[in-house]
Amino acid sequence: MEKRIAWAGGRPGDVRQSTVALLAVAAVATLAVICLIAAKAAGDVYRQDADERLASLATAASAAFNREVGRLDATVQRLAHDEGVVRALADSNRDGLARFAEASPNVSFWHNERRLAGATPLEAPAITRTVDVASRGRNVGRVRADLPLDAELAERLARAVSPRPPDQLLLALGPRAYDASRSRLIELPASGMEDAGAPGDPLRAFAVPLLLDGPDARVVAVAPLDAIDAAADRRQERVLLATVATLLTLLAGVGAAMIWRSRRRHATRRERVELDRRHVREALTLVGDALAASHDTEALLPVIAQTAMETAGATEARLLRGEIEIFRAGRRSASRAPLVLPIGIDDDGNPLRLLIYSPGGEPSGDARELAEWFVSQAAIAFENARLHGVVKRQAVTDDLTGLANRRHFVQSLESELSRAERFGIDLAVIIGDLDDFKSINDRFGHEFGNDVLRAVGDLLRASSRDVDVAARLGGEEFAMLLPQTDLEGGAALAERVREGLSALELQTPGGERLVVTASFGVASYPPTDTVEQLLRVADSALYRAKAAGKDRVTAG
Repeated sequence: MEKRIAWAGGRPGDVRQSTVALLAVAAVATLAVICLIAAKAAGDVYRQDADERLASLATAASAAFNREVGRLDATVQRLAHDEGVVRALADSNRDGLARFAEASPNVSFWHNERRLAGATPLEAPAITRTVDVASRGRNVGRVRADLPLDAELAERLARAVSPRPPDQLLLALGPRAYDASRSRLIELPASGMEDAGAPGDPLRAFAVPLLLDGPDARVVAVAPLDAIDAAADRRQERVLLATVATLLTLLAGVGAAMIWRSRRRHATRRERVELDRRHVREALTLVGDALAASHDTEALLPVIAQTAMETAGATEARLLRGEIEIFRAGRRSASRAPLVLPIGIDDDGNPLRLLIYSPGGEPSGDARELAEWFVSQAAIAFENARLHGVVKRQAVTDDLTGLANRRHFVQSLESELSRAERFGIDLAVIIGDLDDFKSINDRFGHEFGNDVLRAVGDLLRASSRDVDVAARLGGEEFAMLLPQTDLEGGAALAERVREGLSALELQTPGGERLVVTASFGVASYPPTDTVEQLLRVADSALYRAKAAGKDRVTAG
């Protein structure tokens, strides 16, 4: 006897479709709100990145200034102990002293408050170092060296840190600031991060004081607020566009699924129910796995292979990187005529392909069309995840050497120092600087100089443990962070790196072997207990190594 059932309010399929439509609208609205929040957050993150960039630039310039002062100290000490200078001062030999002064700008020689030779004392603000000179137990005079706080110093500091437009580096003396394009800035901060500039020309500025006493000097990294806001707005727009593209992709997927369902209406009720159940499980699994995988491409690939196989009604799926199988799903099929679907490429440029096997050969009709559509959408998600990883790596990596950049090194040092304090373990920091690197660039060109820097980066990587962090701080300056290493261990590693550097087989463009040397400074926790002090102690040790003759390791 045939039984018929009357459904109140219409057929259950209509009710189900209306519910799905309402849920879809609610989901899209929720995603739209989330994406607007994410876009605003992206702009805020850019502004925070700009502040960190300016802080890093000013801090690096402060370190470059300390190196200038270190060279000033080394110069005045060297001249004060030079036998020729001592004899010339003892004899009041102006001609002899003048020859030494010609080789050292801003250096002068004095006896009884009289200048015998050298530069006239500067009226402009300057850093001054004087050393008394003695001969046979009596004072015969003194050597004086000046470091003018002027536009030339500002240009040298800017070259040392290489700010990228629109960022600029200024040397400020009270209300005065020297750089290549501005002669005066108003209301520059004394220290830290503030908004600055003149009316109509707002700036974001980060200042680092240079002297504890003496002239009110500071380096200030600035960027136009208008440029920062414009870049943040562009990032917000890109996030919104990506969101819209994602929503359109989702809508296209829903549309494709609805078209596919309409083509299957000729199936029996049992087949439709079973198919609906299977695809609900697939959809739920896909969404859950995709959310869990996030931007991890290696986790996303098995999700793509498994779901594509089930969507096509196949029994086996193989994922190939080049010609190497990296994942297999299902049971081995008797068919060896697979459906081949490209997914994209990995970070090394190797092609990724998905091979789907069905008992009767390639999937046919609707199953093939649905599988091809799913993999095409998955390929977009995979490429987005891969590019996200590339951008993330670039943010913490020095482009030339592949080592960590200054920002990543400082962040790692802060984290490791906190861990060392918490667990009572040692920590060492090495700062190295290639000796006479400028002469290498001048003699053989910057391209060969870049080859030298890359070779140094390879050596530091080979000398590091997995827990160590090797970085290029800028120019020819490198650093190593050594967790669970005391001062003696840090100095020993620095010595091995120094010896390895001297043994490098580097050939000049003319085919000659070039020997490259470097000087190293080492600091440790304990006793030094802040990031700033660790870097300052290591930097000071480095310049003592330079002053002592270079190509050596000095522990702080």
